[in-house]
Amino acid sequence: MPPLPSVAPFAGLLTDLAGELRRGSCCLLTADKAWTYLLYHDLRERLRGMDVQCECVDGRPSPGITQADDVGVMLTAVTQLRRTVRGYTPGLVVALPHLDVMTSAAGGWTNISREMVPLLHEEPTAVLLGFRDPTLPLLPVVEKLFPKRFAVNTSFHSNEGPSHLEGNSNSP
Repeated sequence: MPPLPSVAPFAGLLTDLAGELRRGSCCLLTADKAWTYLLYHDLRERLRGMDVQCECVDGRPSPGITQADDVGVMLTAVTQLRRTVRGYTPGLVVALPHLDVMTSAAGGWTNISREMVPLLHEEPTAVLLGFRDPTLPLLPVVEKLFPKRFAVNTSFHSNEGPSHLEGNSNSP
């Protein structure tokens, strides 16, 4: 198995993104889905260095909590988001690695998106970090929550180095 690619070529973009999150801006990071966790882990470490807490809403059961096998990742993520939003601590960054899958415009209004949209809008002071694969457009009602946009335009599976790095913090 080849080693995982490095996020080091994206250091400038990740520094800018972490700074925006620290200032309280909701940010959307568009990247090949396979980059999601590598980028998230780097961002989480950068935020820790700035004394900013980050909660990852990814549908994995919390340590020590048993969960029925028939409860899916997306339903667990909705529950995690509900708990995080309703008990929101100012300054906390809420990372949503599956935002694209859960609120894709291509999928229309699913049971999951009907749960997600109100929760995403419930706490207007929440600092959100959304991840989106470029092949999965978000529902417009979700996309407008993210005034700061960043993009990694390098395929995860490419053998070439990063050819296009882009950071854009323009409003939609």
